[in-house]
This record gives sequence, structure tokens and C-alpha cells, in this order.
Amino acid sequence: EFSASADLRTRERDLQNEVEFALGDTVRGRVAELVPADASIDARALANSDTIVLTAEDADPELATEYVSTYARVYVQERARASIASYAETTAVLQSQLDTVEAERDEVLADLADNPGDPALERRLADLDAEVTVLASSLRRLELQVSLADAGVAQIVRAATVPEDPVHPDVAGYLLLG
Repeated sequence: EFSASADLRTRERDLQNEVEFALGDTVRGRVAELVPADASIDARALANSDTIVLTAEDADPELATEYVSTYARVYVQERARASIASYAETTAVLQSQLDTVEAERDEVLADLADNPGDPALERRLADLDAEVTVLASSLRRLELQVSLADAGVAQIVRAATVPEDPVHPDVAGYLLLG
């Protein structure tokens, strides 16, 4: 029960965080530089999926379509940029920890050279070896995530189209989060 409900709550929270990111100042600011429009934009999570729906409204339906299309592209770019930056920060922390552990390991090896067979030093060396293995493995997984983020953490799955009914426009683009 805990795992299934916790996973669902985590997914919902993550998706809501993505909606907030999409509507945030970074994305809005970049879009404003690219499309001079007064269109309003809204984002919502599509139920039971990893999809965000972006909707734009403007007096000019073609401008609303251009606006939401640009908004979706900028969101995808900014999400990838933010993910890569976050991975870079985490990589730096892990690398620093690995460097520290490896330096301590080198000191223990030097002490073992002076005191061969010391059980306390051998236990400490084994602990440090295990820690190096875990940190190195974490760094490799993170490098994989960076390469995946480079390939794109989100994609546009349905392009916006000019609405048929301009009184009740449905200018929406769909983003799939990966």
C-alpha cells in the first residue's frame, strides 16, 4: 500500500512541479523575447499520464497558435537546460566526495605499508573500497542521466493548431515528460 500510493503521490507532485516550471518566469521570459504577444497561457497536467497540456488564448487565433507552439518549444529547451544544470551540480558534489574518499584510501594504504596486516586499517580500507564503488557507480548513473537529458527530457507530442471556433479556442499543445 505504501509503495503504490507513495509512487502515485510522487508522480502527481512531480507533474505539478513541471506545470509550475512551465508557467514560471524563466519560460515566460524567453517566450516574451521571441513572440511579442499578449496571449494568456495556461498549463495543466493531463490525468493518468506524464503529459502537460499548454493552452493559449488571444484575440488572434493564429498568434495564439504561434504563442503556444513557441511556449512548448521553449519549455522543452529550458527543462533540458535545468536538468543538465542540476545533474552538473550533483556530479560536482559526488566527484568531490569520491576525491575525498580516495584521498583517505591512499592514506590508509600508506599506513598499511608501514603496518602490514593491521586489522583496523584493513577493515577501514575495505569500507573505503566499498564507498568508492558506490560513489563511482552513482557517478556513472548520473552521466547516463545527463546524456539522456541531452537527448531531451520532454517532447512535444501534439502540435498546436489554429482553432476552428475562435469564440471558444482550443489552442493546445501537449508535452510528454520522459
